[in-house]
Amino acid sequence: MKKIILTLFIIFISNSLFSQSSGLRGFVRDSASGETLPHATIRIIGTEKGAYSNVNGFYFISDVPFGYQDVQVSAVGYEPLTKKIRFRREEPVSQNFYLTPKPVQLQPITRTAERVKEVYETNISAQSISQQEIKMVPVAVQRDLFRVIKLIPGITSTSDVTSQFYVRGGGGDQNLILLDNMVVYNPFHAFGLFSIFNSDVIKMSEVLTGGFGPEFGGRLSSVINILTKEGNKNKIGGKVNLGLLSGQAFLEGPIPDGSFLISYRKSYFDRILKKFMSKDLPVDFYDVNGKVMYDLSEDGKFYFNFFVSNDHLESGKTSEPDYDWKNNAFSFEYLQSLGDKFMLDVSFSRSFFSAFMDPKGYNNKIRSESRISNVFFNAEVEAFLKNNDIVTVGFTFDLPDMKYALTNSAGYNIQNSGHLSEASIWAKYKLTKVWGFTFDFGLRGNLSNILDQPDYFLEPRFNMKYQLDDNFAIKGSYGRYHQRIITTSNEDDVIPVFETWLPINIPRTPERSDHFVLGIDGNVSNSLVASLQGYFKKFDGILGYNLNKYDADDPDFASGSGKSYGVETMLKYQRENLFSWISYSLSWAEKTMGNLTFPPRYDKRHLLNILAGYNFTPDFSITFNWEFSSGSPFTQIVGYMDKDDLSGLYEGYYNFNEGTLFPVLGQKNKARLPSYHRLDMTLSKSFDLTSSVKMNFDLNIINLYDNNNIFYYNRETGERINMLPFMPSISIGVEF
Repeated sequence: MKKIILTLFIIFISNSLFSQSSGLRGFVRDSASGETLPHATIRIIGTEKGAYSNVNGFYFISDVPFGYQDVQVSAVGYEPLTKKIRFRREEPVSQNFYLTPKPVQLQPITRTAERVKEVYETNISAQSISQQEIKMVPVAVQRDLFRVIKLIPGITSTSDVTSQFYVRGGGGDQNLILLDNMVVYNPFHAFGLFSIFNSDVIKMSEVLTGGFGPEFGGRLSSVINILTKEGNKNKIGGKVNLGLLSGQAFLEGPIPDGSFLISYRKSYFDRILKKFMSKDLPVDFYDVNGKVMYDLSEDGKFYFNFFVSNDHLESGKTSEPDYDWKNNAFSFEYLQSLGDKFMLDVSFSRSFFSAFMDPKGYNNKIRSESRISNVFFNAEVEAFLKNNDIVTVGFTFDLPDMKYALTNSAGYNIQNSGHLSEASIWAKYKLTKVWGFTFDFGLRGNLSNILDQPDYFLEPRFNMKYQLDDNFAIKGSYGRYHQRIITTSNEDDVIPVFETWLPINIPRTPERSDHFVLGIDGNVSNSLVASLQGYFKKFDGILGYNLNKYDADDPDFASGSGKSYGVETMLKYQRENLFSWISYSLSWAEKTMGNLTFPPRYDKRHLLNILAGYNFTPDFSITFNWEFSSGSPFTQIVGYMDKDDLSGLYEGYYNFNEGTLFPVLGQKNKARLPSYHRLDMTLSKSFDLTSSVKMNFDLNIINLYDNNNIFYYNRETGERINMLPFMPSISIGVEF
């Protein structure tokens, strides 16, 4: 280990001290809006020198030969730009590029996949989702990022009703959700029907399902890193959209030396939810996203982001509780190019989440609540070295405060609070072109664990790529992760309604997972991109409900272990106006709690998604999405018994009665529901009302052939409850 560290140090010093060539750095932007463009391609024509802009639109190319060089910049959906630049000094030339949008009949899915494959050069389990790709997928009532990510292999859900997702055998609380560096704890509206993120403000989303780098910590299974648009720097623009469930408005425009954007979404017709929940749910929700961007200089930016969402459900029945969920967050971010080869990114955010369940005194239950407030600080410096090697170092500070009150399974009222302090340092070295290999070494040090839990101090992260030929590459990944904050959600709940966030404090150890991933990806042809990968994940210290709780004194939670493994493949095809995504997963997942081993409810053996679309004209398209999956595990009802309530016993007499009927359950998750399949369709049409105003019309049909997919069996009655039936919906919007 010491030799490896010494070798990397020598490489870093030699690259930094003995480089005598020039370089090129700057931002790539949209000429129409001024937005920075992530993942644009910059190359020096006639050489092998090139780079890709990062998520902030910044790029750096080292070792550029002296003299006049033709530099070409390109991005999907934009006209390529070539500019002649003179290099005559060792100091890098600072040059921003502005690309002109071009009419694109269809987002080139395959070309996007090729570009992302190179940008995430060593990460085997990474996908980038654009706003255009969010619009492709048929939806029931709202366009939603979380509905799109379910097309990615390894991501599954348990029903049509919820956008809650599970990644490669991990729990729903094991996914880190970031919105412009703001930690989001409950990213769902209306019992998880769709996410709280308005797709109009999303510029790009990084979906990392495994092997993610040391810059991310605190979760075991995945990272969803959502970046919002900066706002149009050149002119005022916006959208207004009306659907069956809600209306939304979006506005963006310039300010002196910067830009702004703001969006608002509000529900106004909750009766549509009867189709989803099989009962009347008077849900009322709204969300607001906002951003202000200020250009400090050609090489520096400042951002202010904020986000607010609220859900309220008020039931008219005394026996049914009322609910409230709230999310509030804001962040500041400073981005600056330092000197010739360094990029500084500093961000600070505050996140607030609160949930309330009011039983209205029914059965003497108290008002349950869950509150969490979090301070999140992240600072990182990226150094661009010779031959495109990159060194990144960073520091992260995470301070969640939790407060909760609830009634446990034994009927006892619990009130408590908790606090965690997690400080981490991390470093990553990307070493390119070494004997045909590209390596990405990373290490995360959790400073809070040095004294109390030294085994959780260091977490290695490693990614590698070996280029077989011009088209195919083998990739591998390993990472270790820990998690010290969990929810009380019961994976047996059909719809998770109320979740409480809890800290994992000493003497308990944090949850831990190890990821192993190996695969191959590449271009089968000019029209087809393919990937194949296998993974194995091991979980330790997983906390869950105590399945052996019999007495009130027994603990509510127990610690266990788990594992998951599988094979995934994805094909992306693009030819002229026709495109298709095909993803397939073959997977296994299991948990062990005490002496009981069982598959979790989200364990599905087979999962197949086929998305296909065709553009008849630039403003008229049709898209189909067909999904098939094996049945989810469930615990069968093996019979019913009468539970005598013993009325009159303490008054000196006893009345015989029929008692209360309750179900007798079989072995946990021993049975499986029938397989699931569904076909959805979207028909989209745009009309130009004027030269600057456009009207958009979408017709969505869910479950086109009206298949009866089972949702669950009602344990009180044994009745079968199905998921969504044939369900059309429309939305109309105006864009200017």
